[in-house]
Amino acid sequence: MTNNHSSFNTVGLLTLDNRMTVDFYTKAFGFTTDYTGMCSNARNAKPA
Repeated sequence: MTNNHSSFNTVGLLTLDNRMTVDFYTKAFGFTTDYTGMCSNARNAKPA
């Protein structure tokens, strides 16, 4: 007997507007996230 159940726990998206993308996927698909609004991409990070 084979198990046809699959799952995933991580998705990475490259976006131009992270806040808008997070808002869409959490509302439209019910995804959860640990996103805090801080950009982890060094290219877009603002100097401290």
